[in-house]
Amino acid sequence: MRAKSMENTQVGNCLVCGRYVGTIKNCPYCDAAIQVSAGIRWLRLAAVLLAVAGLPLLYLTARAREPEVVLAETISPQMNFAHIAMRGSVKSKPYIGRGKDYLSFLLDDGTGVVKVFASGKTAHILIDNNRLPTAGARMSVRGKLHVSASESALEIKLPGHLQAD
Repeated sequence: MRAKSMENTQVGNCLVCGRYVGTIKNCPYCDAAIQVSAGIRWLRLAAVLLAVAGLPLLYLTARAREPEVVLAETISPQMNFAHIAMRGSVKSKPYIGRGKDYLSFLLDDGTGVVKVFASGKTAHILIDNNRLPTAGARMSVRGKLHVSASESALEIKLPGHLQAD
């Protein structure tokens, strides 16, 4: 096939076969080399540099952010799966599941009661290190909120997210 003139082709089309190939280096249909404009190359480079530089900034921002302290009475269905913090007193003796793979207790912040639970490795660590809350103890808890029609529950994801006040 003979090469088509530059004036008759659109950006992203192969100069040899005329098919659309986007911004790849070789035409998948005829294996001809595709000339990518300098603007596209600079745009690709800028996008990669911005992404690489932005990831550490995003990580540092997320690590430095403390979750908002929420009262039990303000919890709504729109807050489902939100990462929050709560402070209050432990209303009940902690329940420990079989095999030490589950731990739960009720936390009363003065406006309502929320079930707090940990499972898996987090529960094992809290139980094995004797970091169980006692009834009446003041605690600060951070975790993921689960809201249903009947109750609200706060899931502790890391052992360090359960602190005595």
